[in-house]
Amino acid sequence: DTTAKTTPTAIVSGPNQAAPATTVALSGTLSFAPAGTTIVKWQWKLLGPWSGPNAPQFYPNDAAPDVLIGRDHGMLGDITLDTVGVYAIELRVWDDQGVESVMPGVHTVTVHPTTALYVELTWDLPPVTKLLCKSGSNAGLQCVNASDCGGEACGYDGLLKDGPDLDLHVAHAAALLSKVCTEPPELCAGKPCKCGVDSDGDKIADPWFHTFFDCFWYNPNPGWVAKVGAKQNPTQLLDDADGLGPESIAIAELDKGAEYWVGVHVWDGAQFGPTTATVKIWLQGKLVVDVTSKPLQSCDMWWVKRIAGSAGPGGAVSGPADKVTSGKTKFAAALGGVCGG
Repeated sequence: DTTAKTTPTAIVSGPNQAAPATTVALSGTLSFAPAGTTIVKWQWKLLGPWSGPNAPQFYPNDAAPDVLIGRDHGMLGDITLDTVGVYAIELRVWDDQGVESVMPGVHTVTVHPTTALYVELTWDLPPVTKLLCKSGSNAGLQCVNASDCGGEACGYDGLLKDGPDLDLHVAHAAALLSKVCTEPPELCAGKPCKCGVDSDGDKIADPWFHTFFDCFWYNPNPGWVAKVGAKQNPTQLLDDADGLGPESIAIAELDKGAEYWVGVHVWDGAQFGPTTATVKIWLQGKLVVDVTSKPLQSCDMWWVKRIAGSAGPGGAVSGPADKVTSGKTKFAAALGGVCGG
């Protein structure tokens, strides 16, 4: 093929599989040019459905020979690929004569959970508010994502936050054994008893916002099993900090004697109006739940599913379906949230 001998060849090297919320490094340095020429320019592009302000980016930029792909969590974490799915990446190269590779190099990375339980929360982003570069030389210019802003933040304009603040909850059923909060509070040894809210009126404490048995942003690594390194304890892998999502919680190994609840709380709609949330649940790597809520308002608590670890290594999923209660709590009030009750 004489064309291949006179044009550069783009080659991508890197992993084809990754767990969610991990760093993925890609390299274009194996690309080569015809004899007597040198590769001097690289151009990376993400193909497929990934778009918008929460789409993965290339770091340090999309013109570097070696890149990391994902979202930059700044002081909160690393650059990671967050959402489960298949990512197709294209690389084009040019030599020092300005000749481009005839065919781009194409590489796919499949992000898939490897834990016994993996729960992912995403939500619709407001369609009516334009996105602007928040800082840097392009500040104030309209954008689609950070690449339009020279790597600086691309966010929603004119409102208090970049997007609505939704929180993922995975609670241990032991939280249901708490006393139900009353007014005035019931006393235990002269002090208000530890208690749980009963937002659905069934005279049983809700599992949500329990400071030990609910895994969420305030309690991201609870030690439900009192053993160092216990695989039955949950970990919040992703906690949204910019209103763009996603959030995720994983448990490496289900406790066969336990039951878990999955829920979503709208901590602050941030003046965006109703939003719809989507929760996906994987058990032993198999997608068993993919459900979208009805429109949710600030302070709504969506009870998504119940998971029984006692059903075997893979667990089992049951209702409730589309149950939404008030998420106004004294917990939120104590932290200055808009959903203080």
